[in-house]
Amino acid sequence: MVSFGVERIVSIITYNRMFATVLLLAVAASSALASSDIELRDGNALLRLCEAALNPHMSRSDLLDRMYLMGYVRGFTEAQPRAAEYDIPQGVTTEQAVRIIKKWLEDHPKALDKPAPSLILLALKDAYPAKRQ
Repeated sequence: MVSFGVERIVSIITYNRMFATVLLLAVAASSALASSDIELRDGNALLRLCEAALNPHMSRSDLLDRMYLMGYVRGFTEAQPRAAEYDIPQGVTTEQAVRIIKKWLEDHPKALDKPAPSLILLALKDAYPAKRQ
């Protein structure tokens, strides 16, 4: 009888641990999904994404933010050639561009209410002015 009681207690404890683990994973997954609703409306959101993307101790949600922002900036610089507006030198990485954008946003806090794409353009124009022909 004693061994049955001990086995039953061990079984209950194991079940409770398993249930607690599943519950924690569900909570973590739902918070990760909630934080992955990335919206790049203005400079405030852009600055937050830049900070998360460049964080050396990034969380999972920071990693999602980094992937989103790096893709956005790369697409911005490659898909829309703006030779007349800025001239990014060969070899400049997307991470460098993100660092430049972040620095520009920090130096111009009054502009953070403006649309993110226009701020990216201003930062790149400031860092890499177009060559005059």
